[in-house]
Amino acid sequence: MECKNKIEISGRVGTVKLHELKGVGITDATLTVCVTDVFKGSDGAAIITDTWFVATWWGVPEADAKKLCRGAFVELEGRMRNLHYVGEDGTDRTTMELVAKKGRVLKEAEG
Repeated sequence: MECKNKIEISGRVGTVKLHELKGVGITDATLTVCVTDVFKGSDGAAIITDTWFVATWWGVPEADAKKLCRGAFVELEGRMRNLHYVGEDGTDRTTMELVAKKGRVLKEAEG
C-alpha cells in the first residue's frame, strides 16, 4: 500500500504576500486561505464552519499573481508539512502548512 501526502483546497484568500525572484521572473506567494463548509446539523439547521490554511504557492503564473489579493477565490493542490519553531515565550510550537505545487485563481475579488 502506498502512502500519499496530497491535499486540494479551494477558498477565499485572506492575506497574501508575493515574493518575486529577481532576474528569474518567478513569483512565489505566502497566503492564508479560508475554506467554508456548510452542512445540516441533527436538528436540520445549517451549520457553517470556516477552516483557515497557511499556504506557500511556488511558481505562481504571472496572470494569477496579478489577480491574487484578499477575497480572490483560489484552488490549490500540494502537500502538507509540519513546521517546528520556538515561540516568543520560549515554548516549542508546531504548525501545518500547505505547500502548493499547482494552483489557480478561479475568481477575482469583488469590489
